Amino acid sequence: MKNLKHLAVLLPHCCFRRRPSDGGTDFTGDYKEFDYYVSYSVAGFTFAVWDIFNYSPELPFSKDIFNYNKYSTSHFLDFSVAYNFDTKLNVPLRLYWATIFAGRT
Repeated sequence: MKNLKHLAVLLPHCCFRRRPSDGGTDFTGDYKEFDYYVSYSVAGFTFAVWDIFNYSPELPFSKDIFNYNKYSTSHFLDFSVAYNFDTKLNVPLRLYWATIFAGRT
């Protein structure tokens, strides 16, 4: 991750019913990420919990996808809430808020 200004991330999106996932890399192989999440939508709101797993070669953290030890993991967990105003008000606006609540320190 030496050259962040030249980072181009590819994010293929896969949805397998209720088990969506994303992945990312750059053109040089210096950045690697695999993410998966669960979400629930009701009345214009969407709630989601993401597991962001960055296993880039230069990171000093564990590359083991099953390692959730807070001192050595490459994971962090993210909670998000979004509201789509188009659902009720026919306004093309979506507000989104997210925060990291667990994971690497």
